Amino acid sequence: MKGDEVAKLSQDAEIEHQRQTLEFSIQMSCISLLRFISDHINDLSLSVARQIMDENDVLIILVLLMEQKPWIAKNAKGQRIRFENQKWEVIPPGEFTKVPKMEGQVWITIFSLLASEYGRKSYSINGVRKDALIKVLANVH
Repeated sequence: MKGDEVAKLSQDAEIEHQRQTLEFSIQMSCISLLRFISDHINDLSLSVARQIMDENDVLIILVLLMEQKPWIAKNAKGQRIRFENQKWEVIPPGEFTKVPKMEGQVWITIFSLLASEYGRKSYSINGVRKDALIKVLANVH
């Protein structure tokens, strides 16, 4: 392989890394937007609230996020890292038990949607939803 081919592969890998980083950052921003929407769910039309809660079942999606915790990872050195303030940072050893901001956003969104008027009156908690919610709520420390 020639030098310019190696450089192109390296450049392509860097572009792919930047794409993945940007995509992840956008996804995490969507959680913040959803958090804002959850605070105002009672002000939305019934059809929009129904779309969010029932059609898309955002609560179950949030539960799945809580199980996977994509905002926590390990870097190439094996250090635990978290996604904070739109970037990855190493978690200091004394802070392993602290709840990351993104996780807090998800928790607040879950509770906000459940406590909303629509959530209390219209969100049908069937067996699957109940099991998922109990599973994630059992992990509250």
